[in-house]
Amino acid sequence: MPDLFDRLDALAPDRRDAFLALLAERGPEFDVHPASFAQRRMWLLGQLHPESRAYSCPFAFRLTGRLDTRALERALAGLIARHDALRTVFIEVDGEPRQLVLPGVPFALDVARAPEASDPEAWAADRAAREARRPFDLRRGPPIRASALHLGGDRWLLVLVLHHIVADGWSLTILLRELELLYEAELGGRRADLPPLEVRYSDYARWQHERMGGEEREVQLRYWRDLLAEAPRLLELPADRPRRAAPSTGGRQHAFAWPAATSRAVDAFCRSHGVTPFMALLAGWTALLHRYNGSAEVVVGAPFANRARPEVEGVVGLFVNTVAMRTRVPDGATFRDLVARVREATLGAQAHQELPFDLLVDALQPERSLSHNPIYQVIFVVQDDGIRTLRLRGLDARPEPIHAGGSTVDLTLEVLPGPAGLEGTATYDADLFEPRTVERMVGHYLTLVEAALASPDRQVADLPLLAPRERAELAAWSAGPAAAAPARRLDDLFREQARRSPDAIAVEGDALRLTYRELEERAGRLARRLARLGVGRERLAGVLVERSPELVVGLLGVLEAGGAYVPLDPSYPAERLRSMLEDSGAAVLVTQSHLRDRVGGYAGEVVCLDDARPDDPAPLAPPPDGVDDLAYVIYTSGSTGRPKGVMVTHRQLGAYCHALRDVLAPSGSLAGWRFGLVSTPATDLGNTAIFPALAFGGCLRVLSAEAAMDGDAFASAVADAPLDVLKTTPTQLRALLQTAAPGQVVPRRWLIAGGESLSWDLVDQLTGRGGGRVLCHYGPTETTVGCSTHEAAARGARAATVPIGRPLAGMALHVLDRRGEPVPAGVPGELYVGGPQVARGYLGRPAATAERFVPDPLGGAPGGRLYRTGDLARRLGDGTVEFLGRIDHQVKVRGFRVEPAEVESVLERHPDVGAAVVRAWSGAGGEARLAAYVLPRPGRAPAAPELRRHVAAALPDHMVPAAFVTLDRLPLLANGKVDRARLPEPDRERPELRQEYVAPGTPLEERVAGVWSAVLGVDRVGVHDGFFELGGSSVLLVRARARLRQALGRDVPMVALFQHPTVRALAAHLAGGDEPRAPGGDGADRRARARLERSRRGAALRSDREGGR
Repeated sequence: MPDLFDRLDALAPDRRDAFLALLAERGPEFDVHPASFAQRRMWLLGQLHPESRAYSCPFAFRLTGRLDTRALERALAGLIARHDALRTVFIEVDGEPRQLVLPGVPFALDVARAPEASDPEAWAADRAAREARRPFDLRRGPPIRASALHLGGDRWLLVLVLHHIVADGWSLTILLRELELLYEAELGGRRADLPPLEVRYSDYARWQHERMGGEEREVQLRYWRDLLAEAPRLLELPADRPRRAAPSTGGRQHAFAWPAATSRAVDAFCRSHGVTPFMALLAGWTALLHRYNGSAEVVVGAPFANRARPEVEGVVGLFVNTVAMRTRVPDGATFRDLVARVREATLGAQAHQELPFDLLVDALQPERSLSHNPIYQVIFVVQDDGIRTLRLRGLDARPEPIHAGGSTVDLTLEVLPGPAGLEGTATYDADLFEPRTVERMVGHYLTLVEAALASPDRQVADLPLLAPRERAELAAWSAGPAAAAPARRLDDLFREQARRSPDAIAVEGDALRLTYRELEERAGRLARRLARLGVGRERLAGVLVERSPELVVGLLGVLEAGGAYVPLDPSYPAERLRSMLEDSGAAVLVTQSHLRDRVGGYAGEVVCLDDARPDDPAPLAPPPDGVDDLAYVIYTSGSTGRPKGVMVTHRQLGAYCHALRDVLAPSGSLAGWRFGLVSTPATDLGNTAIFPALAFGGCLRVLSAEAAMDGDAFASAVADAPLDVLKTTPTQLRALLQTAAPGQVVPRRWLIAGGESLSWDLVDQLTGRGGGRVLCHYGPTETTVGCSTHEAAARGARAATVPIGRPLAGMALHVLDRRGEPVPAGVPGELYVGGPQVARGYLGRPAATAERFVPDPLGGAPGGRLYRTGDLARRLGDGTVEFLGRIDHQVKVRGFRVEPAEVESVLERHPDVGAAVVRAWSGAGGEARLAAYVLPRPGRAPAAPELRRHVAAALPDHMVPAAFVTLDRLPLLANGKVDRARLPEPDRERPELRQEYVAPGTPLEERVAGVWSAVLGVDRVGVHDGFFELGGSSVLLVRARARLRQALGRDVPMVALFQHPTVRALAAHLAGGDEPRAPGGDGADRRARARLERSRRGAALRSDREGGR
């Protein structure tokens, strides 16, 4: 037959196709038959991924005794002659596979002996592995091969490899039993007494096509459609690496064995509950998967023999059908309840096991992906011991582990009886999982099953997963290094540093530079003035100052007076500023004369830093050593629609400064280091620069709002005096790198990224430019700036983003489940933070404080508390923590923490809006943006530009949605809550404009519109469209500027982009002429110019983290 295939290969493609079509047409005459549905699927997968070894099925037995290799070869040849499937090859006709059963195939047992100078065991293992991995040619066959590897003396390793397309687990049992009989007969020189086969596999394939072409197909489909309606499409497991877009390139196996006592307990449980071991063990596996991903429904693939007809019981072939077992695990369900549910699901699946998987997929039309299997991604199998047993006369045969190196799904767990109890293997996608992770999973399964069998009425949520050793390991990982520094007030630390280095530069801006002595004198004068106005311990003073050295004077002045400051951003809307001052109860406001009108109507005392009044020479008595006094109150977005003030004391701020110093400079000295401040004072992101610099002898470089938003301006500002440390968000950093001198943006010692996830791609950009090291820094405002760090020294293989790392000195990071129990490594849970940096709580919000700041039950300091971050995280296999996102709907936009409910509250105050929902969506370039979904009041039709102006008047720029979508009704869940998953994606074609589209009319307008379209991800951009009204942000405007520079070959000032916000206006400006006036243009210009006035004062690129990552 090889000659036939050689001749076919020599034919022209059209003649070869015609010949094969003729064979198929006269199928029975030439033994050509339809492929079964399972064969067709496997063949198609082989065409897609010819290099895959997922469907090679190797088996190995270690033989001891006298082996007659010729008798074994004849016995194997007898099996091939007896079973058509082992002589089947596959031809392609019109894109479909056909079985071609050959009358005979040459077969030879590969007998090899270990070379004399080799290690026989190593040689045999390598030879067997290569044999298992060698691909099959299904077009030429045969689909079976065998090797007998002689290790010396009476020791052999027998390796059998079949392609799954011709055999299943049941088939292997048939082959092993018949091989025993045939070998026995060959040794005795007689024919084996084997019963004749009534049917062939090709008969089954034809019968299956007929049966699935009629009424039975609809009966089966109806059951599976109902069962799998709205089932979860993807079962997320605690993988070590993100799922690849391409198929898996390899798989591995982990073998395990359970104690005999556990195996006996399984048998006893099954007898007493009237269930099979498959049902009981699948219930345990389902419980574990539920605990891993928190889903109330779990879908697992389970192979069924699919041999209901007695005449096929002795036929070798691919009969097995893997069906989807969907099990619901409701809250409060006990293990006994779950077993009953699995039993019901199993019986239903057994009664409807005939429907081929491909037909089910075609009917359900799940989302297809090369990265994972449709419908189920995990398979659970309970085998009998037939596939592990071989009895050849004169030989002791024991199964030997062997694996082809492939995996058909993410994870397959196979359990079967062993000599001392239950044994099994976990076959897993090596692109997703590390060996240690799968080993842990198997350990969790054993721990859970043992506890469930002992207490079946225990709730599934309460069943333990962690063995004592793993629990101790998690506890060790959770704690940071011991904190050695004593608690100190920040103003004390600053004054001591001023005495040590009075003439060193403490702070500098574009127009002002102050030494430590000068800064202390100015802060002291302000402190005396504030003290006369009543600022003191636990008294709050607002600080509304531009980014400049005067800002630092204001902050230190409040602290030296013994009070606590409330930082305010001058670019915030007046309503927001008044709200913060009113909520805080600040009786004094420190500001500058030109900003005084920003808080019109404020009833407290106002102190202007540029108001030259004579100083009171009377020395100010230093505040008592109140390390537990308030240092500041910073406002973060609140879920009730009202921002929350986070109270941070000197003890907490001092602990942070000392812990960060230990990370940045283990030697303890930051003297002379230059720290860059590019953040709004209204968040605590900049505190990474301000207080460690001033407490330990550094120089704080305060950059202007323009330099903080423009890479060229930033590079120019630091060109003569490069920074040593820069703290920024990844979003802001990407904008700053859009400069002709990106190397000047990267500091000499440390680039600290916080506020949002840090990607490895950005790390690669930074490390490729030289400069210092990159530090990922995590921490909500409620844990005082930051509580963990991770140096991103090299690209990691385990996470999509840089881990947030390990806790700072004295701190603790715990990943807990809903019951407050530690979750295993790799499993998502809520991140809790403990230690001396945990803030006091929320100002005037005792209920919110009690909800988020909870007692520490995990062995912290007496009276210690944990802060519930609301962040989803997991611990990696090396103990570091990976941030996964928010548990609630809170999102991060340009590094700011945004509570959608706060934006919703403002939207719902508009007279035309009945209800509003706000969520994050991925805009152009993948950055997070806000989308608002509005349900109008009856008879009203609010326009998107009007809604944008309404929100912008009350909230900062980063909280203004980029897109507005009007809905007739909001999609709801069964419990009446909004089903956010069913909210439509905003239209990428002009997502929020109601005005008529006018196409660009000149080449320059086309270039500008093209740049905006690419940056904003909007398909059509008209000449009268405003950049911001299309969903643009200041960050995106920086990107647009860089694209325009490339497209036009000239620089475009940022201010020009703000002043000329429409395509036509900007094109006219660039062309050197006046913009032709057109309907709709003026409004966009006015709105953008109003935005400019705010943005130029610092709002334009506030990529700061308003609290947590």
